[in-house]
Amino acid sequence: MSRLESSLRFLLKILLVVSLFAPLIYTSGFIFPYIVPRTVFFQLTTELMALFLVPLLVFFPSSRQKRTPLLITVGIFLSLGLLTTFTSADLVKSWIGTMERSFGFFHLLHYGVFFLALITVLKTQQHWFSFLSLSLILSVYSATDFLTASYHSQGSVPPSITGNPTFLAVYLTFHVFFAAWLATHIQKKWLSAGLIPIIALLIAAIIATGVRGAFIGLSASGIFLVGWSVWKFPNSDACRAKQARPKWRIYLLSGAVVLIGAYFFLFLNRNHELVRHNFIASRITNFSSQDSTILSRIAMWKIALRGLLDRPIVGWGRENYSLVFNAHYDSSFDAAGVSEGWEDRAHNIVFDELTQGGLLGFLAYLWLLLAAIWTIRREPLLI
Repeated sequence: MSRLESSLRFLLKILLVVSLFAPLIYTSGFIFPYIVPRTVFFQLTTELMALFLVPLLVFFPSSRQKRTPLLITVGIFLSLGLLTTFTSADLVKSWIGTMERSFGFFHLLHYGVFFLALITVLKTQQHWFSFLSLSLILSVYSATDFLTASYHSQGSVPPSITGNPTFLAVYLTFHVFFAAWLATHIQKKWLSAGLIPIIALLIAAIIATGVRGAFIGLSASGIFLVGWSVWKFPNSDACRAKQARPKWRIYLLSGAVVLIGAYFFLFLNRNHELVRHNFIASRITNFSSQDSTILSRIAMWKIALRGLLDRPIVGWGRENYSLVFNAHYDSSFDAAGVSEGWEDRAHNIVFDELTQGGLLGFLAYLWLLLAAIWTIRREPLLI
């Protein structure tokens, strides 16, 4: 490896490390102090990556990636995203989007650069261990900050570095499984055991946010992993060698039954005064079909489907749901009693992709997910 190639790789590694600090960026001088600074920080970091990534891939063929299903699918997804941008109802919106949402095609390109940088530089399992370990440390800092703010705050959404608790909940959900993956792959038992309280801390912070979507996702993933482990682990060579098959199955199923039973007990008593007056308990047990949030979401999904019928092949373009909302406004949205009189998202990734990219864009999105699952099919924790 030449000195220039080695230098380019080193600079890319530094920038990848720097990018992990984006969730901690905060500047009060913006209308959206938690979102815009982080978006700008991430964009600048990935643009610097592109400056080093392009010459590395052009002049050093050994650094180029093989045409894996995931790489090809990402290319197709971005290509169709560009197509639906130029065929969109509002080209400027589709290209730039809004800084609040940061999901116009221009910003999507930055994720493409970030993906290429990752697969170009992080070649070994040790590289990924180091990268995810640093990301995990930063997520622990965010979770601790939120829990501390929650303890000192009397409101339901405490002030902290995280800003919107929904973003924090999703961010931490990923890191729960990154931590679990690290724990199952680290050879040193004491270090692996040390990740258990970290996972517990992250889960506690997720629950403390009161974000129901993250709670449902975390619970569904946990059920999937229990089922996978009960089916797969007892039949593994390591388990047979230790003759631990019955113990693992009993402990795992017992723990799952206790947790599920505790939740259903809480759910059945959701109208009890102690539950109703507890922010976290009331949030994770409130799934009424008459809830204003759920009613407004259903109205937005109806609007999205009507918009899809207008432009079924290539959709309305990225960031153009607001146009669909205005063109096909449903009175049931107003009846839901939400405070806003407009929406720029369907608040459901399926309906958002159908609206933005039509059937072509949606199929590309599904293919992207399937390619990712196929790539990590031997790693259930990452699935």
